Amino acid sequence: MQAAVARVLRAPMSFFDTTPLGRITNRFSKDVDTIDNNLSDSLRNFLIFSGQLVAVFILTTAYFPYFAAALATLTVMSLLSVQYYRSSARELKRHEALLRSHVFSRFGEAVSGIPTIRAYKREQEFTASVNKAVDDMDGAYFLTFSNQCWLSVRLDLVGNLMVFTIGILVVTSRLSVNPSISGLVLSCIISVAQYLQYSVRQLAEVENNMNSVERLYHYVANLEEEAPLHTTNVQSTWPEKGEIVFDNVQMRHRKELPLILYGLYTY
Repeated sequence: MQAAVARVLRAPMSFFDTTPLGRITNRFSKDVDTIDNNLSDSLRNFLIFSGQLVAVFILTTAYFPYFAAALATLTVMSLLSVQYYRSSARELKRHEALLRSHVFSRFGEAVSGIPTIRAYKREQEFTASVNKAVDDMDGAYFLTFSNQCWLSVRLDLVGNLMVFTIGILVVTSRLSVNPSISGLVLSCIISVAQYLQYSVRQLAEVENNMNSVERLYHYVANLEEEAPLHTTNVQSTWPEKGEIVFDNVQMRHRKELPLILYGLYTY
């Protein structure tokens, strides 16, 4: 956080000319809050639920070894669904963060320019602009929620197949396995669907929250700094004359833009 702030303070003016103020505000408000609060909670919850999930699988496999074959197949199905979900969820999260920056920018412009907006009677236009930015951000959020529902349906299917498999194994092994053990395994495997959803969602949440780390790290590592001051050798008696001489002066606003002064001389 401190390194990112220091890097932004040393950024060239071209950075502030090309970067909306809302984007900077979003990174130092929402992204910092996500890193400080949400990221650690998501990681802790993922470790808790994944540990419970592994414990249930170990218990079930210990008493019903044939469950390992079904577990391998169902794990492949879960991994394929999770991989598809993670790739889309990651991009949707980035899209939502970008649209949130537009909301900060539009709202900041409306608040800071209230006297001018009222003077020119443009209240409805700026209100519609802010509402459109909020609607666009909500659209990305609804896509994220729909993506989670898509994953929930498939994980519920995998969890129900696990319960069905254990039910079949309990019935077929009723003579070789103690009924109390079968009841314990059944009660534990029923919670697998819930644990599976929570662990996968928390893993995806950790990866999505790392998007905030990526956005702040960009300011720390990839942000260009203001060039140091360059001076030529100047005599100690300078200035000797009250004049300024321009000799083929060329100027541009920033590197990628064309020249605005091609050659300026003074005669």
